[in-house]
Amino acid sequence: MQNHMPYTNYYKDKKFKISGSAFDSANTDSVQTYIQGVNHTDKALKEFIKKLNKINKPITVVWYGDHLASLYKSSLMDKYPIQLHETDYFVYNNQKSKNVYSNRIVSPYSFPALALDTSNSKVTPFYALITRVADNLPAMTINPATTEANSTNGSNVFVGQNSEIIKYSALSKQQKKLYHDYQLIQYDLVAGNQYSAKWAEQKISDK
Repeated sequence: MQNHMPYTNYYKDKKFKISGSAFDSANTDSVQTYIQGVNHTDKALKEFIKKLNKINKPITVVWYGDHLASLYKSSLMDKYPIQLHETDYFVYNNQKSKNVYSNRIVSPYSFPALALDTSNSKVTPFYALITRVADNLPAMTINPATTEANSTNGSNVFVGQNSEIIKYSALSKQQKKLYHDYQLIQYDLVAGNQYSAKWAEQKISDK
């Protein structure tokens, strides 16, 4: 795992000078280490993509960071909880040699569906549902503004393409129905009697 904390001074040279008010001065060395690590990650990623493009079979890659570095002032986390929990990502297919789905705000649970769509793969009914959810509903996440409380009560928020929180009441009738269908299937597969398991996993014929 590249560029994870602790961000101690473990690079010989730091090429980037940093400034700003988003972090405390005591964290300057840590932020410099983090930025240098991002640069190393970018270079490694470039070489990784070059190697993928030389492989003569279709490969789809989902690349993303699970969270930003916790180097920001706590006051900013309170003010910008959604933005500070967003990270860059892309879905790449070496046959198309381009990034697909990189500028759209999505939830990590939708990554498999996006990868299947990128590779033009046939999908199970479950992933057909996830694709519909990803295409027709705003991204969803546990409210990061109150993570400790929501780790137990599972409070869900919808996030728009401008990183704004969207209330459930603002969804259309069709969106609410789709969300309800998704909730029923999710509950049944995870905590229910799995009535929908056979439906969800049925294989799709290539014929």
